[in-house]
Amino acid sequence: MTVRISELPGEGHGSPVAVGDRIFVLCADMFTADRQVVCVSASKGEILWTKNFPSAPHYLHRDNNYASSTPAADGNGVVVCWTTPANFVLLALDNNGNEMWRKDYGEYKSTWGGAPSPIIVDDVVVIMNDQLDPRSQAAFLPQGTSEQYINTPGKSFAAALDRVTGQEIWKVDRTTAAAGY
Repeated sequence: MTVRISELPGEGHGSPVAVGDRIFVLCADMFTADRQVVCVSASKGEILWTKNFPSAPHYLHRDNNYASSTPAADGNGVVVCWTTPANFVLLALDNNGNEMWRKDYGEYKSTWGGAPSPIIVDDVVVIMNDQLDPRSQAAFLPQGTSEQYINTPGKSFAAALDRVTGQEIWKVDRTTAAAGY
């Protein structure tokens, strides 16, 4: 049996990634904002497992969705990034869908939702957390955005974490104008 796109638990804009016989894809429910990591067997074309991550709806640009990031994968499993206005979460799952580690870097400021995508280099996960500085992007802010949000820039940085443990190796603050879309 081959998995059809209509059989996936939601939609997503990120790219699927493949390692060996496993294909990892991110999906989201556009009504609940729940997100899923789906692992598909490349050789059999069937879903091996799905891991659900509850969330809550928040503002997104009409061309974005809640699963816009592209995951990174290696022989140990998959690393994904989820954003909401309150959270910037990086997490790792093993090849059976079990959580290995999770790192929440706090709020994520963007006008259109997020799409940061991790990469894996050897035994290191690298992530860019480029957030909005509304002082330079005021014309792009959605109507109804709170004054506190408009006047306070997000905390942008680049970070590297140990692939197996999630322990932070280094973190460098960055100055950015726009979020990473």
